[in-house]
Amino acid sequence: MAKASFIGKAKMKTGKQWFKNARAGALPQSMMPAVTAMFMAWGKEGFSFLLGALGVMGVAFAHLGFNLLDDYFDYISHQTGYRHVLDRAGFRAYTAKCPYLQDKSATLQDLACAIACFGGAAIVCGTVIFARRGMIILQIGVPAGIFGYFYSGKPFRLSYHGLGEAVVGIMFGPFNMIGVYASACGRVEPAVFMIGLGMGILVTVILFTHSILDYAADQSVGKKTLAALFPKESVRLAVFYGMNVLPYLLITGAAICGLLSWWYLLVWTVFPFSLELCRSMRRYVKYPQEEVRWKLWYGPVKNWDRLRELGVDWFLVRWLLARNIVIYFSGASMAAIWLSGGAG
Repeated sequence: MAKASFIGKAKMKTGKQWFKNARAGALPQSMMPAVTAMFMAWGKEGFSFLLGALGVMGVAFAHLGFNLLDDYFDYISHQTGYRHVLDRAGFRAYTAKCPYLQDKSATLQDLACAIACFGGAAIVCGTVIFARRGMIILQIGVPAGIFGYFYSGKPFRLSYHGLGEAVVGIMFGPFNMIGVYASACGRVEPAVFMIGLGMGILVTVILFTHSILDYAADQSVGKKTLAALFPKESVRLAVFYGMNVLPYLLITGAAICGLLSWWYLLVWTVFPFSLELCRSMRRYVKYPQEEVRWKLWYGPVKNWDRLRELGVDWFLVRWLLARNIVIYFSGASMAAIWLSGGAG
């Protein structure tokens, strides 16, 4: 039988399965800021819905591709199986890294093809936008691509030196929003950067949450995450608390300085959820074995009882809350844009 086509080799079972492997459930952390930027651009001089939509799609494809690229680099450097070993040794660690490679349902070649497909789609979107908007797209897209590659790629492997969380925050926050806004309007505005900065910090919080939850497991194998930069527990939590408050203070400061409308103070309606995340993480640090319960603001969770049996409920509820804060913050920002009648 002849070899499958390039795309066919990446199918593994279905295209839908590859979206799952690429952790499409994490897309809101990049898509919500992108959609917010599109909302800010709506109706502005030079606005193009098509180019803006291509920008949003490019963000989604790039996110999925970089997720798989991270899996690829971790796998070839033998960094994927250690969590299972730690779990058996008694460490509490989230163990869902590259299961499709570990159970042999996909090969490394399949993974490389899938990365090429997602990355190629992102490049096509960027190329079309570049043809209309010019160098501003390269000035944003090229640095973002370099950051994405070296997140786990050699020689820098930023995610193994305590810098990965900040890199993702920069990519999914400021770079993301100014990129989509520039795609839609052909320029960048300070207001977009300020909202993007706030979003980026909240995205960083998602990964910081992850690194705190897996702190003991990561330390035991020498993996240096953002949490490892603050080895003292009280300092680590203090930094976490500060990062949860900072986006709201940034938006307030921007409103006081006239960069944003006072309507943007609507983001403070999301603050109680950030306080809940801080409380939940403090409880985890003090009582790691404490049972967790699903709450309405975590969002719909399928097979909750099954997740509890698998022992991943403690991780998922906190990750979902951190992710949802980005969604809620984006929603409040879009409400502010609509009420104020523009980006500023």
